[in-house]
Amino acid sequence: MLNITSLDWDDDQDDEGNVRHIARHKVSVGEVAEVMTSAPVFVRVETEGDNPYFVAIGHTASGRFLEIWGIYYESPPKAGWWRTVTALDARPNQRALWNQERGGGR
Repeated sequence: MLNITSLDWDDDQDDEGNVRHIARHKVSVGEVAEVMTSAPVFVRVETEGDNPYFVAIGHTASGRFLEIWGIYYESPPKAGWWRTVTALDARPNQRALWNQERGGGR
């Protein structure tokens, strides 16, 4: 599990920012926070520069499964920060990864 200490968001008025981007997928900042604090499954995808790129798979308090793609900052000044790139309803392959890791489904 990653030690996430902060979520990195753009201004919600920025049309190109991550808040507006996830809203286009009908996902809210609050839902991302719920998933990120509910022991999601992290899968390392690649490295973006010096920082690893992951997909976090998990569920909200209401049971909605999401996949949240983002960058995890390992080095100061943002060590421990998670920057969401996109978030959407979890696809079957992502749900399968979550079920495999957690041993069950919702």
